[in-house]
Amino acid sequence: MTAPVAYQPVVHLSLQLPNWLILTQLNVWQATLINSLILGMSHFFTDDENNHDNDDEEEDSAYLPRYLSPPLSRNSSPLPPSLHPTSLQQRTPHYPWIDLFPHAGMRDTLIRVGSRLDVHDFCADMLGSMFSHPSSNQTGSGFMVWGESWLVESWEMSEGFVRKYAWLLEDEGCEDMIRATNRWRERRGEELLVVC
Repeated sequence: MTAPVAYQPVVHLSLQLPNWLILTQLNVWQATLINSLILGMSHFFTDDENNHDNDDEEEDSAYLPRYLSPPLSRNSSPLPPSLHPTSLQQRTPHYPWIDLFPHAGMRDTLIRVGSRLDVHDFCADMLGSMFSHPSSNQTGSGFMVWGESWLVESWEMSEGFVRKYAWLLEDEGCEDMIRATNRWRERRGEELLVVC
């Protein structure tokens, strides 16, 4: 007989997925970790009180702090151009995970949409069905990363992600993400995705 569990985890690993799917989704996790290391964002994985915003965003501000992207300094190691912070990132408080995308247009779009985006759903959808979150309505959404984490050309969006977040991708500047996705789909002989 097993002892009752005192708590339920908010996020847990789904073991019902095929191995290849878990590996592709682990690549996304690895890509975000690599990009965070390149950006020197060790605070992203800790609960640093100095990064908390004292706004009224209930539970979000408890573990999803907002901050301003630091400007590039002459002393810092060179960043890949795709990870350079935009002026919007530097002047608008936002979630640190936004900086991990290797696409300036997508980062700016995510900052501009603000509270219209369900942050929990989006983060869960980023990893597809590898992790489940109670509020997530996953529909095969997710990203795959097939190369260097800092190159937009390495990233592919799933059909479910494009369908669910088409309203984000219609914003000017996200064409490169769609082009990169279609390049990977074309290599596999799959139908190209169109965002209208």
